[in-house]
Amino acid sequence: MILPETDAAGAVAFARRLLANAAKVTQLDLRIAVATFPEDGVTPEELIANCEAALQLALASETPVVTAASIRKEPSPQIEMADITNAEALAARGRTQLEGLAADEFLFTLLGFQNLADLPRIQTIISANPAVTDLKLIEYANGRLVFILKGNTDLTKVDFREDLKEYASMSWKVLSQKDV
Repeated sequence: MILPETDAAGAVAFARRLLANAAKVTQLDLRIAVATFPEDGVTPEELIANCEAALQLALASETPVVTAASIRKEPSPQIEMADITNAEALAARGRTQLEGLAADEFLFTLLGFQNLADLPRIQTIISANPAVTDLKLIEYANGRLVFILKGNTDLTKVDFREDLKEYASMSWKVLSQKDV
């Protein structure tokens, strides 16, 4: 939705009213992202990219309304390498993400993520790998991104180091259902 005469505060207020009214007629769990001109971008491409990043955060964090500006102002806290997610840690948290994966699906965890504005670029980089046929962000918390990747090969054997070289400060791990 484009609101050309509305600032960020007005857009957030409108989004909250819209969500409240939608809740009266549907059981759907809705999310809204807000990007404003010129704060979040001056071209349509910049506005859309920043709005998409905010929407990804809204979906991953279950926050109903997220502004693109909040992404820049609130970077994720640095996490310790000891927090690396593995199958045992997922099981300990009661997660069944690995158990629910299809044979061609893989859990891709990226740690040390700091700037949500980088999310569209990271998604593009991972998707560009010829072994990856689909990608979906399923979780974002404390500097950790978790994606479900679909692939035409065993993605646990794919080395994403070259793909993610510009994000060398981050670590990553790919798990499959076999890792349960």
